[in-house]
Amino acid sequence: MSKKTKDVAVIEASADVRTLGNFGDAERLLAHQMGINLEASADVRTEQAVFAQNVATYNLIQAGLLLSSVKADLGAEEFEALIEDRGLTKRRAYELMQGASFCARLPEAQRDEVLHLQKSKVLALAGADPEVVQAMLEDDAPDISTMSYRALRDRIRDLEAAIADRDVKLETAQAEATAAKKASKKERIADLPAAIADFRAEALAHVEKSRLAVEEVLALGRDLLSLVGVETVHQWVDPSARLALSGLMSLQVQLDGVIRQYMAAFNVDDFQPAPLSYLTPAEVEHAAKRYADLTALHEHEKALRAWEREQERPRGKGRPSAKPEAPKTRTE
Repeated sequence: MSKKTKDVAVIEASADVRTLGNFGDAERLLAHQMGINLEASADVRTEQAVFAQNVATYNLIQAGLLLSSVKADLGAEEFEALIEDRGLTKRRAYELMQGASFCARLPEAQRDEVLHLQKSKVLALAGADPEVVQAMLEDDAPDISTMSYRALRDRIRDLEAAIADRDVKLETAQAEATAAKKASKKERIADLPAAIADFRAEALAHVEKSRLAVEEVLALGRDLLSLVGVETVHQWVDPSARLALSGLMSLQVQLDGVIRQYMAAFNVDDFQPAPLSYLTPAEVEHAAKRYADLTALHEHEKALRAWEREQERPRGKGRPSAKPEAPKTRTE
C-alpha cells in the first residue's frame, strides 16, 4: 500500500470513529477478530461492555501495584531504567502507580465505587486533593459515573478552588486572631495608662543597663588584681584602680543626687514599695525578654570595643578576627 493510500485509510477510519452510532463492516470484522459474539442479545452485549470497562480499570490498578512493588525492590534509578527498556515512559508509570496508591488508601466501599469508573476518571481523581476526592465520593454528591470526563475535571477544579479559598480565609482568620492576642497582651501590659507603662518599662531598662555596667567594672577590678606583682605592669595597677574608683565615686554622687530628687519630688520618705509598685505578670514577661535583649546587646558592645582596640594595634601573624555581629532582639 502506498503512503498516499495509507493516509486516505487513516482519514477514513478517523471519520468513522467520530461518527456516533455508526457500526459497519469494518467494526463487524474487528469484533469477529476479537471473538465478540454480535449475535448475543443487547442486554448480554451491554453487560459484557460494562465488564470490559471494569476490567480495564482493574488492569490499570493492577499495573500500578506491580510497578510500585518493583520500584520498592529496585529503587528509583534502576526501576526507571527497567521500564525504559520495556518501552514504558516514566510519566505513564508514575501515573499508574499514583492510581494504585490512590485506590489502596480509599475505604473499601468507596474503592469499589471507584473501580467501576472509567480509567481516565480514576486517574483524574488520583491526582486530585484528598479532600476533593472525599467531597466527590460522599453519599449526597453528584454521581461521578454519570459525569463526562470533562465535567469531572471541571468539578475537581471547582472544588480545589473552593478549598484553596477556604484555606486562605482560615489563614487570614488565624493571623487576625494571633494579632488580636498580641494586641490583648499589650493592653494587659498596660492595664496601665500608656504614659505610665512607657515610664515603667524605660526605668526598668535603664536600671538594668546600669546594673550590667557596674558588674562589668567589678569584674574589671578582679582582672586588675591578677596583675599585682607582675613586674612589667605593676606600676600601672594602683593608678588604674584609682581611675576606676574615681569614676565610680562620681557616679555614686550623681546617683545619690537623683535619689534625693525623686524622694523630694514625689514625697517619698522610705524605700518600701507600694502595692502598685509590683510588676504585673505581663510586665514581668516583657521585662524578662527586654533584659535578655539588653544583656545580649551589652555583651556585643563589649566584644565590639575589644575588636576595635585590636584593630588599632599592630597586626601580628595570622588571620584577623571577624567583627562581632549584632544580636537579634527577642522582644516583640
